[in-house]
Amino acid sequence: MNGDFDNDGRTDTALFRQDPDGQVRLFNLRSDTNQYRANQRTADAGTWALSNARVVAGDFTGDGIDDVAAIVDDQAGGWTAHVYPSTGRFFSTPAAPWHVQGSGTYTWASSHLLAGDFTGDGKADLAVVQEGTGGQSSIRVHASTGSGFTAGSQWWDSGTDADPAGFAGNSARYVVGNVTGSGADDVVALYHDGTKSSVKVLTTVGSTFASPVTWWDSDTGSATGWNWADTTQLTLGDFDNDADLDLAAIVGTGQPGQAELWRFPNAGTSFGQVIKQGTIGTP
Repeated sequence: MNGDFDNDGRTDTALFRQDPDGQVRLFNLRSDTNQYRANQRTADAGTWALSNARVVAGDFTGDGIDDVAAIVDDQAGGWTAHVYPSTGRFFSTPAAPWHVQGSGTYTWASSHLLAGDFTGDGKADLAVVQEGTGGQSSIRVHASTGSGFTAGSQWWDSGTDADPAGFAGNSARYVVGNVTGSGADDVVALYHDGTKSSVKVLTTVGSTFASPVTWWDSDTGSATGWNWADTTQLTLGDFDNDADLDLAAIVGTGQPGQAELWRFPNAGTSFGQVIKQGTIGTP
């Protein structure tokens, strides 16, 4: 996962590794603008199974430096959140989990974990998109207190949403960022309804997410038939230096070893015409 873990303004990479002794260890690969420099192991993360974990990065403590969180499935309908705060050079090993979620709230296989400052208080929170029955989906937010996560509350439910088109959580790929400029992070979903692709934004409003608004779709954009299923990576960034977060997607071409880079410029309340930036690799 990526983040500024040493507070130098450059994006670093952190990775977990499970060793033969069963220990999971956390490493920081620090960027010097030309390459990543691997530190010595910075934290013993525990003996949980790496294959049962989802990992995210964000400033969970609110100190201005990105941290790492591992959410570990207990294979009984619950999960445990472990947060590894960054000191600016190393990651600290937590003395206790930040949250233990009991069974019955989520189904691991049909849920999606997101991290972002949804409350607008300067600390990264957790959000879980849960696909329910019949295509119904919901989002619950576990707010960060700086030393733990709350039990979580439901911020949105497609079953009670006014949007007649509905929203199936497993038909989307997600990224988080403040695309509206409101001061709190929003959820951006590259969505496929079975016939076309679209980009939907769920804006943070207080302690809820507003109904998804379509900011772009493949029927009216320049890429008719553009399919989210070919997308391998989504990211947000100010790619045109106008202070607004744009969306970028790496999309497979169907040729081995080749992909295309597409950019969706942020127009304030929508994404503009998608622009192909180039081709990566050769078939």
